[in-house]
Amino acid sequence: MDEQHRFIITFVLVIMSFTAHAGIVIDSTRVIYSADKKEVTVNLRNTGTHPSLVQSWIDTGDPLVTPGKNTVPFVIMPPITRIDGGKGQTLRLIYTGKPLPEDRESIFWLNVLAVPPKKSDSRHHLLNVAYQTRIKLFFRPSALNFKAEDAAQKLQWKNESGALSVFNPTPYNISLLNVEWMAAGKTVSVAGEMVSPFGQARLATAEIPAGVSGVDYTIIDDLGREQRLSSALK
Repeated sequence: MDEQHRFIITFVLVIMSFTAHAGIVIDSTRVIYSADKKEVTVNLRNTGTHPSLVQSWIDTGDPLVTPGKNTVPFVIMPPITRIDGGKGQTLRLIYTGKPLPEDRESIFWLNVLAVPPKKSDSRHHLLNVAYQTRIKLFFRPSALNFKAEDAAQKLQWKNESGALSVFNPTPYNISLLNVEWMAAGKTVSVAGEMVSPFGQARLATAEIPAGVSGVDYTIIDDLGREQRLSSALK
């Protein structure tokens, strides 16, 4: 067997090994921590057949930060745990009380790193792969002036010298999936981004014809569902 074929077979074995072990699933796509709660829970499940060692931590936005090197106002219990195949584990997130803005949401990120058990094979070089999942964690003050589900409808859209901009007049972080409009009989679509509370974002630098009067946009709500909305373009 030549070296190239041996490499291909070894690579397939690596992928098969990874598929069998990488099965840690989080039960949500985002976490909402209301300030009036003593703690919130996040459920993990190992859908694979082998155990995984799971490490969890929270960061403030830098995906490369080392666990324990970032100061955040939360404690995770347990920070490290073993989850057997087909079993689950509940993470407890506890707010430490460190002051955060009371007039708007604060955003953090929950990281879950799954490390499969090491595999050894004297005939092949096997690669052990750790798999990291990262989801948004929103800390939501208790006394905001309206409901979160109404926030996305209040976005204000403008055509500023051919660039599409959006202003968020609400205290909530709004996650835009995409934005569309009709121009010359064709649908133009651009990727969205998260718009911070009372913040503004420019989503497209391509020329937007003056005749475009409105946009359709899709947001991700608290439950991770997609919602499509429309708005006039000023």
